[in-house]
Amino acid sequence: MPSENSYLGGPSMPPQQQYQPQPQQPQYQQQQPQQSFGGGGRNNARGASQPRRGGGGNKQGGRTSRSQPQSSNTHLAQQQQQQQQQQQQQQHQQQQQVNEQEQREKEAERVRLEAEAQEQAKALEIERQKKQAEEKARKEQAEREAELKRQEDARLAKEAEEAQKALEAQKARQEMLELRRLNRNASRPDDAFFKTLDSNFKKNTAFVKKLSKITDESKEKLCQELRGLNLSRYVSEAVSSIAESRLTKNGDITAAVHICSLMHQRYATFSKLLLPAIARYFDPKQQAQLSAASTAPATPGEAPISELQRKRTTLRLLTELFLVGVYTDPSVLSSILKELVKACKNPVLRDRDSKDREAALTTFHQNALLVISFIRLGSEDILGIATDKNQRSPAQLEPVTAEDAVVSPEQQKQFLQLLRTFANTAKDVLVDEHKILRNTEKENHRALQAKGELNETEKSHYEKVRKSYERFLSCASTLCELLGEEMVVLQEDENTTRLVVDATPVKPKETKSNEPEPIFDDEDTRSFYEDLPDLRQLVPAVLFGDSEAKSKSKQNSKEDAAVDTKDKEGEVTSPRQEGVTAETAEGNTEQSGSEETDEDKKKKAKSSAVANDSAGGVSLEGLLQRLPSCVNRDLIDKAAIDFCYINSKGNRKKLVKTVFNAPRTQLALLPYYSRLVAELNLCMKDVGPMLVAMLEEEFNFLFKKKDQMNIETKIKNIKFLGELCKFKVASHNLIFTCLKECLDDFLHHNIDIACALLETCGRFLYRTPETQVRTKHMLDIMMRLKNTKNLENRLDTAVENAFYMCIPPDRPARKEKLLPPIVRYIHKLILTDLSKHNVKAVLKQLRKINWEQDGNVVLDTMLKVHKGKFSNIPVVASLAAGLSKHQKQLGVHLVDLLLEEIRRGIEVNIFKQQQRRVA
Repeated sequence: MPSENSYLGGPSMPPQQQYQPQPQQPQYQQQQPQQSFGGGGRNNARGASQPRRGGGGNKQGGRTSRSQPQSSNTHLAQQQQQQQQQQQQQQHQQQQQVNEQEQREKEAERVRLEAEAQEQAKALEIERQKKQAEEKARKEQAEREAELKRQEDARLAKEAEEAQKALEAQKARQEMLELRRLNRNASRPDDAFFKTLDSNFKKNTAFVKKLSKITDESKEKLCQELRGLNLSRYVSEAVSSIAESRLTKNGDITAAVHICSLMHQRYATFSKLLLPAIARYFDPKQQAQLSAASTAPATPGEAPISELQRKRTTLRLLTELFLVGVYTDPSVLSSILKELVKACKNPVLRDRDSKDREAALTTFHQNALLVISFIRLGSEDILGIATDKNQRSPAQLEPVTAEDAVVSPEQQKQFLQLLRTFANTAKDVLVDEHKILRNTEKENHRALQAKGELNETEKSHYEKVRKSYERFLSCASTLCELLGEEMVVLQEDENTTRLVVDATPVKPKETKSNEPEPIFDDEDTRSFYEDLPDLRQLVPAVLFGDSEAKSKSKQNSKEDAAVDTKDKEGEVTSPRQEGVTAETAEGNTEQSGSEETDEDKKKKAKSSAVANDSAGGVSLEGLLQRLPSCVNRDLIDKAAIDFCYINSKGNRKKLVKTVFNAPRTQLALLPYYSRLVAELNLCMKDVGPMLVAMLEEEFNFLFKKKDQMNIETKIKNIKFLGELCKFKVASHNLIFTCLKECLDDFLHHNIDIACALLETCGRFLYRTPETQVRTKHMLDIMMRLKNTKNLENRLDTAVENAFYMCIPPDRPARKEKLLPPIVRYIHKLILTDLSKHNVKAVLKQLRKINWEQDGNVVLDTMLKVHKGKFSNIPVVASLAAGLSKHQKQLGVHLVDLLLEEIRRGIEVNIFKQQQRRVA
């Protein structure tokens, strides 16, 4: 096919230089044949259309031939450029793929390294924990070993101490036995021996004076002087000095016994004179004369000695002198014990109404202390019994020879009979004192329930009776323990009231006005607890068994029996009919049992139970399931009305059990459950007492358990009782009893229980006139216990919160600032009246004020924008913009003050100013 240039008459081009169509331009290939024939319209190529316009000259043909290579070269350049771009894109994509591959490899390497690092860290952590566990185990092992070592050391030290005491006791006993043998077999010297001793008057009189002040420290010195003096003419004076000596310590008595033994071994008349001089303190005839002289201080600087102390030291001295053999007649001690026992047989002791009973009790208590001292001192040698639990029994005591025995078996029996008589009298007196204490506590309990507090006379009387009882309890228990007698069993009453008499009473808070405070804080709360719907007017009266149903039941006893029998099976009946016809129903049921078969009874029971559980579209199961969702007054009232249609004794028990088992974590349901019980209790009198009895039983069980578990259950229990008290279902006395038990043992969970009870119904009890005084008394006791006990911060705060929940603290009324009228007017315009609808009116009013005097007031009011509405901040800004057109310095001052306020708020950073900083 000829080319376009050859057809037009121009020079022909080689075939390789001719334009060849490219596969990227298929349109150009289709147009190429048309160009070669010179035909075509407007869409043809420029070179093909030139011959038609110009007639086909060489000049035009040459121009066409020159333009054609240019266009082909352009196309080739474009193709090459496109190929280069494609290659660059391919290279770029390949480079991106390589980079992505490298990135993935790096990420995988990083993840691997992180995993390795984590594994190493875990291994190190496991190793560290293992080391810590080993170290902890070593420490615990060391602590256990140290504790075992300490226990072993303590045990060894205790055993060594006991062994040392046993050795000392054995040594003292051996010394006593040796001294007893020396005193019994005393070989007194003759007159020639006394001539060799010092008979100087001054030395003898000085020594006799020293005998009136015998002490353990002066024992050796006095014995040394005694061995070198001749006291044959001064025996009576020495006896008087020893009898009047003030022996206040056990060591002093031991020293006096040793000196008396030396005197007895040397002078024959000493013991004969000493015995009546000492025993006269127990002689009733001489006791009144000697009491004043014996108790008076020997020197002006010494304290006087009591009569009881004088008798105690004298009895001990007589007993030890008898044991060491200074005198051998046991009738002296026997006569003293007879006088003590004779005093305890005073009939005034058993007469509770006698005026002299208090003095007789004091004398008996003093005699009991003397008897206890005698038993502890002469238990082994005189009585033949062991006083210490660690000592051997009487049968295992060391055998005493006839020479070493101080009393005969007959005399020993006489001593034991006297002491047991005294112990029996002490037990009888203890029983009388316990009865008096019980009666006093019951009277106090009734007084507290009636008045809420006790007067000072009642408190002092109770304290006196209790101290007397405690004294005789200690004496009687000690006597029974020493003599091996059985202690009398005293019955304790759980309902007695223990008083804290040492605490100072706190005056009740004086109210500002004489008007009583409302029991509830607002009207909604009062309506919730007091305005209960009358179910008798909302449901048919027959559901509650009113007078008509009751009269019908009286007319026909058979119908009553049948109704009661069905009631036992679950049918709806009246609670009033249950108590009236219960016996008749049981009798009729037994008679009808022989007529009906067991299968018929079961079918009737099932049918009656099904009919009873659902009535009028209301089922018991559905009602019980929807109780937890009754979280407002209307829903719980509707539940009470629905229950009336399925009312029966069995259903009431199921309802009470379900309410009693309320979830311990949903305490918000307790007020509504209490309202349900209070509404039903108005018509069904057994619902409220049944629930209160179950809650009281649970409280007593949890309280007596005394473990630190189930705190949520305890809190739920006490809060439920508090809510029932506010509905007047639970009595006030029950609440005060629970609170009193917690205050008596004010520790651990009891503190939380007391606080929860006071937070629930404390304010209700305090604002109720009948219980205000008693509640205040309980609160004062709780605060005094808090001050005396070292409670942790949580419990201390809980006690204070409970107290102030019942008695809010007095706060002085805020004094309002008296602002000038113009200032109050500006505050009203900007903070109260300003809105987006009246900006122009407020602007017009503010322009009228005296800006020279009150301009700063406007600025301060705008800065207090946080006191107004948050949505008015743009309106205040618009008002400031409007005022700045007329007051040129207003905008500058306002922005300056705002920046200063923002900086101050950031620097101070007080939380209560958060709203101010945001505004």
